[in-house]
Amino acid sequence: MTSSRTLEIGKRISGTVPVRSDAPLVTVITVVYNNAATLQRCIDSVIGQDWPEIEYIIIDGGSTDGTVDIIRANEAHVDYAISEPDGGIYDAMNKGIRLAQGDFIALINSDDWLEPDGIRVSIENILRHSADVSIGFANVWDKDDKFSHIWKIGNFDARILTSGMSFCHQALIASRRAYEIVGEFDDKIRISSDYKWIKQLYLADLKTVFTEVPVVNFSFDGVAANNRDIWKEECKDLLTEQFSFLPHDDVSAFLEYVYRDAALDQNAVTNLVMRSGESPLLLQSLSLVLLDKLYNLELAKQNVVSAANRKELKTPVRGALSAGAHTEHGPKISVIIPVYNVEDYLEECVQSVLSQSLQDIEVICVNDGSPDNSQTILERFADQDERIRIIEKENGGLSSARNAGIRAARGEYIHFLDSDDYIKPGMYEKLYAHAKRNRLDLVKSNLGFINEVYPTKRPLLPDSEVFRFEDQPAVAQFISPCTALYSSALMRRVTPFTEGMTYEDRPFNWETLIKAERIGHIDEVYYMYRVDRIGSIMSNRSGNMRHFDAFRAVDQIRDYLIQSDQMEKYRLEYVKELLRVYSMLVDINAIPRQAYGRFFWEIHERLNEFPVTIEEINRTNLPPRVKYLYEFFLVTAPVREQKTMGERYFFHGTSYEATSIQYAGSSCEYFMIAEEKIRRSFSENTSDEKEVFIEAFLISSMFELIHYTDVKSTSAVLSRLSSLEHFIREYDNFQILLDVLHAVTPEDVPDVVHHLGFQYSQSPNYQACRDVVETYMEEKELQIRFLTFDDIFTDKYPDELSAPLAKCIEELKSRKIQTYALSQMVSVRYHISSHLDLSELKTFTTLFMHSAPESYLIELLKHRCKVIFVPHGLPQVSLLTKRPDIVLAPTNGDEWQHAYPNARIAHVGWPEVLPLPPARRALAAERPEVMFLSQVEGSRVHMLDDFIALFNAFLAGIQHIDPDNCDINIRLRNEAELDLLDINLVAAALSRKNVHLTTSGSGPIAETNPDLIVSATSTGLLYGQHLEVPCLQLISTRLKQHWPYEIVEPAQQLDFSCDPSEISDVVMRLIGKGKITPNYCQLSKSDRHAILDEIYNAH
Repeated sequence: MTSSRTLEIGKRISGTVPVRSDAPLVTVITVVYNNAATLQRCIDSVIGQDWPEIEYIIIDGGSTDGTVDIIRANEAHVDYAISEPDGGIYDAMNKGIRLAQGDFIALINSDDWLEPDGIRVSIENILRHSADVSIGFANVWDKDDKFSHIWKIGNFDARILTSGMSFCHQALIASRRAYEIVGEFDDKIRISSDYKWIKQLYLADLKTVFTEVPVVNFSFDGVAANNRDIWKEECKDLLTEQFSFLPHDDVSAFLEYVYRDAALDQNAVTNLVMRSGESPLLLQSLSLVLLDKLYNLELAKQNVVSAANRKELKTPVRGALSAGAHTEHGPKISVIIPVYNVEDYLEECVQSVLSQSLQDIEVICVNDGSPDNSQTILERFADQDERIRIIEKENGGLSSARNAGIRAARGEYIHFLDSDDYIKPGMYEKLYAHAKRNRLDLVKSNLGFINEVYPTKRPLLPDSEVFRFEDQPAVAQFISPCTALYSSALMRRVTPFTEGMTYEDRPFNWETLIKAERIGHIDEVYYMYRVDRIGSIMSNRSGNMRHFDAFRAVDQIRDYLIQSDQMEKYRLEYVKELLRVYSMLVDINAIPRQAYGRFFWEIHERLNEFPVTIEEINRTNLPPRVKYLYEFFLVTAPVREQKTMGERYFFHGTSYEATSIQYAGSSCEYFMIAEEKIRRSFSENTSDEKEVFIEAFLISSMFELIHYTDVKSTSAVLSRLSSLEHFIREYDNFQILLDVLHAVTPEDVPDVVHHLGFQYSQSPNYQACRDVVETYMEEKELQIRFLTFDDIFTDKYPDELSAPLAKCIEELKSRKIQTYALSQMVSVRYHISSHLDLSELKTFTTLFMHSAPESYLIELLKHRCKVIFVPHGLPQVSLLTKRPDIVLAPTNGDEWQHAYPNARIAHVGWPEVLPLPPARRALAAERPEVMFLSQVEGSRVHMLDDFIALFNAFLAGIQHIDPDNCDINIRLRNEAELDLLDINLVAAALSRKNVHLTTSGSGPIAETNPDLIVSATSTGLLYGQHLEVPCLQLISTRLKQHWPYEIVEPAQQLDFSCDPSEISDVVMRLIGKGKITPNYCQLSKSDRHAILDEIYNAH
């Protein structure tokens, strides 16, 4: 604790870990300062909520009136509470939001209190509509604590920008995502910062629902109520800050009128309206606020049409007039045309619209910052036809332009037309008539292709003229929104197009189809689609990283189905959607070479998340190759069979290794290329021990060469492999060496060995893995022979062996090929032939399957005995090519069975003991400690610069941490790692008093006492599990590709490409998490030995 902090309590501090259900977690935050009078009422209202999952945080500003005593008395009900001086109410709120771990966040001040079902009804409404925000009603109580009135929702549309707060802030509950998008409260504003935040929330365009019942009780005796003049001045400043072209005097006069403190200043209002031409949004806001005022005046004079005589809106609109809402005088169709760099096609597109037989349309052309002559063309058309409206905006992409058009649309139906396409005559008349006659939410037509590059596309249709999605889910495969008319009422109920990504049509297609009550289709071609226009994203098909947006698109479909509780209903169609997307990407060779492994891993992950049976897939009308895609990515088929299937159906007739070669990037991928190419040259079940030796020698040599030299290209890998193969075939001394080596016989009576093992390294983690097995063996009075390099390198070779070996080594050096593999394999082969009798061997235990001796012994012994693998971390991509019979897994998860599907997985616990730096608590006993585990060395071994970038990102992040808040202990493997980092970031870190550098030799793990471990890879995270402290995993997509298995929660993962301040925020949040329950196996010695009994056949 800092010296100014007088309280820090709660379940997080005590280490209590609540048992959570599947319901979303809601964080309720109460900020308080010297309010002992009403705080208990507020706390009781939170405790009494009927929602099952609530996290309660109390932020006190250093109260002196008994508030702290009340908080302490309620410790059992509080997840985290703190009392220390702060910068005011909004600084306190921001502090609570940073600490929040919930999916949703509610703010309830200490003089207010919740209705008993306030949280539940709000969250249920959010979930029901897949929204981010709920705004509810509030019961208002006056200064005498008497009920005054219900504060309903005045508006949440453009009026919010100029009208002031139109609802009670305490009645708002928002998702964590909303707070991440909108940001924190501006703590420099004393009173109206919540109003500024609400305005930013409106502009963020997040889906919001109205919960039209009181959810909170609001005491009208707070800071704003008692400081009205200050509040008004702040609101004036906010408006002029947002629209800097507005004169402050005019803004002041207008708001005084709006807040009923002055008469209408006609000149001021006129000036504001005239100037608002620079912002259509401001003009809309001012107009709506003034209309409200006019309505209230006319209502007072009873000069308003009675409710009985008003015309009903076809679809009720919450709030008041909404952009895009259908009115009686609006056009039948709003045509939205996004425009960007299409001067060669734009005239044909627009002309096809203007010449339609249905003339009651508006044409909204959104110029998305196009640098070519498109704007001039649009202006020429607009001068000739008043139906054309031009919206100019900065470039934001297709989705951004479409959304801008939607907001401006006034039509009964909406049509999206891409500006390089065109429509055939009669489209609007035919589709609109069909929609009106059948009261349709959407109606589609068939899709044609310009120049007939593809056949016409049409969906599978039911027999009825009007249908719903559930009647024929297969219509989801017909994607393009440009063939459809959508009712404005439907568009108001669906999520806008996701901006900044391609494949945005797919989630939009699914949501509109599911939410539409009545769907129709005209079985004719009206929309003509242009393929492969130069400059379009889809024209650059081969090797474009934007194609990974397809994964984001299907994830949005998945999330929508889950949130709307419809995944089981449409599971099969969802899987078919995945298959269509992925087979299409394979067809067009879309994924860049460096991301090939990531691509197939992401496919595998998603297809196995919601699997269906192969029989269900085979009964569909999917093409045969797409059906094979599903079987290919299920974990049931043997590896070699999968590869064969892959060659046949997905690599266009090329070989597996050729396809892999085209897409390799890291050392893991290069090695898998080389290994696959080698294995295809040898029989899998050969009994020829010379052949076994040659295959293992090639694989081990390439492993060493790729991971520990500067070979950094596919061509270099293949060149070295070719040189090795030439050496084996044509270098006579190698053949002599093989003959002599395999003719060695024991000099004396050899030792009969039943259990053999090999320890490649003497480092503590390997020794600890060995100890697990040897401790068991000693207790059971069994013998295991663990070979090490000390054993095999002490043998003296006869001259007939040493001579050809020396010549082979010289030859390999001349070819610039590592010689370790050959030397080590000859040594281990000679040793076992000279000293050991393996005729009764039962098990071979390996600690690192890719060392040359172990790789060779696995291949040599795999048909004689069980091969047992004892890992010290989670699976790594390059290690998955080996096939042990048994894995002694350190963690409880199913990642091991995924990695080694044909192996028996025995969960025996984590034996890792790695040297870590000693605790630094003696330097600053009151401060928590963060330990960062460097993996910079891995950048060289794995050819992944992400490890360096990750370290630099962490160094940048800790610059945002107050040195008095924690100590930061950075563990290096060696000091040379610093030379690979950003010199300025290193210097800045070393200048901070709370940062300490140590190396791996500084002390064992038992001597450390960190409060948080920050790491990238699984081994580092397991250290945190061992210490039972929280972990932060800094990741990237590339790292997750190589280490795809996880042992931390998503909230403890952070992409290191984020803003550095996010790293510091998450570090400080996790420091307070307290002790955790380890994910690795925690077995007693007797339980572990009972498992090992079955493995080593002791009984």
